[in-house]
Amino acid sequence: MQFDLGSASIVKNRDFISIASRSYIKVIYDTENWLSLDVTDKFLGDEVLKACQRTHEYTMAHDERGEEHPTNYEEWVRETKKRFRYKTDRAMFVNMENCQVDRFSNKIIIIPLVHMKLKAWGRRNSDVIEDIVLDGQPTPDEIGRCVKSVLEMHWDFYTPHQKI
Repeated sequence: MQFDLGSASIVKNRDFISIASRSYIKVIYDTENWLSLDVTDKFLGDEVLKACQRTHEYTMAHDERGEEHPTNYEEWVRETKKRFRYKTDRAMFVNMENCQVDRFSNKIIIIPLVHMKLKAWGRRNSDVIEDIVLDGQPTPDEIGRCVKSVLEMHWDFYTPHQKI
């Protein structure tokens, strides 16, 4: 099932929350928008909705003009490490949580992702993780509260002592 009103990827570690827009083509990272961990539910929900909207706008612009967004994953990692003074990728990623939000006209689905490797999240058929479905038009407060809840679950199959 594809989202029809946008998608966002949200990551959280011990220092920040970051939201990236997800298009059908690629993830659009924002190197200017790191949120504090004490962000209000409403503000977080508003930012998630904005990221979903940017996804739709980017997909339309890319389809029409073939443009590439300048911020890629490597740039986001480099800028985040610099801003928060992480010396290594491991210091930044080791306890990072991740979820995806897909927005439809009649619902929002929040998909918890499992930390599989240092820089990789995903899901397996054997994972006993349920998506959160918010039917209708949930408020930014509800969206933010559910995203925070998912990011606190700590679904982690990555062991920091693994050789990467």
